[in-house]
Amino acid sequence: METKEQPKIPEGLYEKIRVSISNLVRECRVKETGETHFIAMKGKPLKKDGKEYPRFQALGGAVKLTPKGKEYFIEKFNAQFGIQGRPEEENNDARFILELPKEMQEFSAYTEEQKNEAAERRNQYMEKVLSFFFGKDNPLFEEDVRRETLEDLSNVILEGENNKISTKYESTVSPIQWKIKTSERETGIPSFRLFRLFTLEVPQDIFNKMQKSDTIRILSEEDIMATHKATEVGDPVAITSDGIAIVENIFPDVRDKN
Repeated sequence: METKEQPKIPEGLYEKIRVSISNLVRECRVKETGETHFIAMKGKPLKKDGKEYPRFQALGGAVKLTPKGKEYFIEKFNAQFGIQGRPEEENNDARFILELPKEMQEFSAYTEEQKNEAAERRNQYMEKVLSFFFGKDNPLFEEDVRRETLEDLSNVILEGENNKISTKYESTVSPIQWKIKTSERETGIPSFRLFRLFTLEVPQDIFNKMQKSDTIRILSEEDIMATHKATEVGDPVAITSDGIAIVENIFPDVRDKN
């Protein structure tokens, strides 16, 4: 089921908006049994409260735009691609900056009514931008998460086993907007984000390998409870009893907090 609530952006002056669209796998279904598990993959270590923790996050990553898609967003919305200091291969990611038309910006001298009017126009504008990323069968971007999933699992499965793995699109959601940032790539510009969620389907023998892997974590009930507790207190990072950091893009509860 699609979730189309648009996230509210933080208080402040708005001249630009950052758009970030991701294809993510948070769940794995075993084909023979139908059992479904939340899963995570190991990423770069995360620092929190002066301590460093092993980080686990969803499989997948930024949606890739097709050449036609990138051209469309540049021509239609004057989108700005590429983050200084990042690899050139990321320049076709569906992570871009939009400079808002003046009537959608907010200024400190505005009255509350003027701010509300600008916010309404801005939300309508962003609805047009984000609407392209809901659902399936869109030629503007890479819809499936399979390519990145196979890359993420490359140290777990053999290349000849790739055809045993499939992915199923589930929904597109607006994730929680956190005041505390967990990404080193945050630009300081207010963001609108969408997660396109997929389920990974694997046979029992592949799942057994995932269970034994150091880079894949099958989330336990205790792990899931830790993420629920983190969500309740507004923390984008859950710390498990064995000292693992689970970041917000695999939280079982994905919703618009505002």
